[in-house]
Amino acid sequence: MQPWIRIRNQLYRRLEAHVRLLLGKESPGLVRYRQEYDKEFSRRPRVSSREELVGELGRCDVLLIGDFHALQQSQKAQLRVLKSVPADKPLILAVEFFEARHQKAIDRYLSGHLAERDFLKTVQWQKSWGFPWEHYRPILRWAQKRKVRVVGLNKKTSNRSALTLKQRDVFAAKVVADLRRKNPGTMVACIYGDLHLASNHLPRQIRAQSALKKDRLLTIFQNSERLYFQLLEKELELEVDVVRMSKDQFCLLNVPPWVKWQNYLLFLENHLDREIREDSDFQDEVHNHLQILEHDLNVKVPEGSFSVVSAQDRGFWDQILRTFAERDRKFIEGWIEKGASFYVPELQSAFLARATVNHTAQLATAVLHAHLSGWSKTPTRMPEDFLKLIWLETVQYFGTKLINPKRKTDTLQDIKAALAVRLPDDLGKEALQLALQQKMNELLVLAGQRKPRVLAKPRRVGSSIEAARLLGGMLGEKLFLGYRRKVLSKETLLNLFRRPVEAESFELFYYEVLDLIESLPEPFLSKNEKL
Repeated sequence: MQPWIRIRNQLYRRLEAHVRLLLGKESPGLVRYRQEYDKEFSRRPRVSSREELVGELGRCDVLLIGDFHALQQSQKAQLRVLKSVPADKPLILAVEFFEARHQKAIDRYLSGHLAERDFLKTVQWQKSWGFPWEHYRPILRWAQKRKVRVVGLNKKTSNRSALTLKQRDVFAAKVVADLRRKNPGTMVACIYGDLHLASNHLPRQIRAQSALKKDRLLTIFQNSERLYFQLLEKELELEVDVVRMSKDQFCLLNVPPWVKWQNYLLFLENHLDREIREDSDFQDEVHNHLQILEHDLNVKVPEGSFSVVSAQDRGFWDQILRTFAERDRKFIEGWIEKGASFYVPELQSAFLARATVNHTAQLATAVLHAHLSGWSKTPTRMPEDFLKLIWLETVQYFGTKLINPKRKTDTLQDIKAALAVRLPDDLGKEALQLALQQKMNELLVLAGQRKPRVLAKPRRVGSSIEAARLLGGMLGEKLFLGYRRKVLSKETLLNLFRRPVEAESFELFYYEVLDLIESLPEPFLSKNEKL
């Protein structure tokens, strides 16, 4: 096993072990239930494609889509799959995250007769499910828009054991059979925990229902660790996001295993009792990512050279008040209002807005970049510092891709598409317009048709922040692909990262590096190409 793969494998195993420790020891029955699931991935699959999977969606009667509850990318993938079902195919959506006993409340909520707050209280969301509601809301919004009925599949049980898991599988299968019997010709798409989707679990119970014996069943797992590392060994993990395991089984691979389990760990640490949570330290999470970056790039950052802070750290804002003028503070407030994570080199403080892998990886990269470049001043003056802000976002996005290579950014096509549907007074429209103007300006400069020029200052502080994030993401995506395909050497990359951000010649450097990056391969036309 190559060293860079080994260090990621070790990180994944350490994170999974930590999660299982927090969740508590499993009973022998639960262990056997999980082993049945693990056996599904012992066969060698073949590389598939979005097109092949979508073709099968049109031919199935019952669709099972796996869910890793604490991972937002899992729910995003479910929505992409649902949107790929042929528009003329009648569909009912059955979900594990709602209990069947709450069906009246589900119907009232989706018909607009029950407010969201009252609905969540009625179904006891935090108690009965507990995972972030905002991860699942887009699926329900889609169902409302398409007038797709949503049905609860889950059954309340007193505890979690192999027996109750089987009871829930049997119950869900009976609900599916009832839906198919009452709605002939209608596909039933189920969102259910990945563990339940093993052949001997929910699929077996579905096939045992007499009403479903002739139905075509299609199962879509998500993010098998074993399959991901097989692709990683062959250096196929960037190109492949769908594999076919059998005639009626696929697996989507949209996040690496270490990202999957760290997101679960961050979720648990964020929701533990306060006494326990205070012992957990996001500094460790950022430091873990920093160690991977150091290993990959052969760089060493001095110990104790940064601290991780959050909105709960009152001392951080006191330092901001003492260090920055009012104009600069407003820009930093803009970052916080946007829910952005950012690094303040003057304080050597990394502000963590959200406990996710992408945010902690971004901060780790910012710390490493500050060490390499001597970056010491936060770019807060717009539009003068706009190019610096784009470059910082570029470097930080690149670093997050080293940690999470399945991450996707918006492209020029995505920005144009987003602008086409925005209303004139939409708060996000100014940022999209600014990003598009800057991109067009850059392309004209590189073509020799215009000299570099500073764009007009946007009305909103957040517009510069969001536009720089979009532009930096596009550049960082190409930079990463060039590096992974060995078009760009590690030495060249580090030379770019060492260039001082505060140098008077920074604008010249920016357009030189822009010329280099634009010559690199395009990763994809739109992030929506991927499942």
